[in-house]
Amino acid sequence: MKWHQQGLEKVTEWKEKIGQIPLVAIGGMSVERAEGAFDAGADIVAAVTDITLHTDPEARIKAWLQVCATKSDEADV
Repeated sequence: MKWHQQGLEKVTEWKEKIGQIPLVAIGGMSVERAEGAFDAGADIVAAVTDITLHTDPEARIKAWLQVCATKSDEADV
């Protein structure tokens, strides 16, 4: 199944349609874009290339863990 870029507006629209079903943002995700995806309604952000092609994958994973933990802490409030 082929999908075209949806954009953050569509993430919000999809989340409104599916309610409590977890929504995954995938494709072109980076640490810098993650917060916007979470804020738009994504429950999960999938990252592959941002980690595997980074010059320091270990540091990038740590950055991902930090951004995800921050969003998780905000959701618990």
